Amino acid sequence: MRYVIFSSIIVAFIAVLIAGCSSTAPTPVSTQYDSLAKCMTAHNVTMYGAYWCPHCQNTKKTFSSSFQYVNYVECGVQGDPSAQAPECTALNITAYPTWQINNARIEGELSIFDLANDSGCIDALTNTTA
Repeated sequence: MRYVIFSSIIVAFIAVLIAGCSSTAPTPVSTQYDSLAKCMTAHNVTMYGAYWCPHCQNTKKTFSSSFQYVNYVECGVQGDPSAQAPECTALNITAYPTWQINNARIEGELSIFDLANDSGCIDALTNTTA
């Protein structure tokens, strides 16, 4: 009986040790553009995109975790890349990404600098930390 208990303790210890060694540390996220994204939102800037759009994905990657503060409308319909969400159809969005900035519609992937400048948030960009 002692052997069974001792063996069980050893097996449990090894399992915990292996689990601890194989876990990965959380990936750090960048909050570099939080101020810019929040400023853009305050200025009613909106990005219309689609999940399958590589330019939209590039923009999301550039903003990293700061993208959560960007006004974003998903125009793609899961499972049907040719379909479009009703809100985007009503606005006649035909290219991705499409940005609504200061009553102007700008189509295509924009640099961080262009977004900051066009939205009036250049000060928010210069106040970011790397």
